[in-house]
Amino acid sequence: MLALARELVGVETPYGTEGVKVARLGGKVMTAPPEYKDCRCLALESGVPLKEVYVAAEAALRRMGLPLTLTNVWCRMGLVDRLSTF
Repeated sequence: MLALARELVGVETPYGTEGVKVARLGGKVMTAPPEYKDCRCLALESGVPLKEVYVAAEAALRRMGLPLTLTNVWCRMGLVDRLSTF
């Protein structure tokens, strides 16, 4: 079984710093999803919907040029159609 190397990094959003678990394979970033717990805490503290905080984290990741999820990576590689379901 193949395991990706992971590290937790912080991204700045209008709601505060959110953790992102960056997974690498051979030094290349494969996924970088926002941490649910961080998003939830910031949403509660800010009084905004969780989705809004998550979207802010995704926007910060895009500005950094990081992929968001493994599905997005698979789409870029042509392994799965973005509109298909698993």
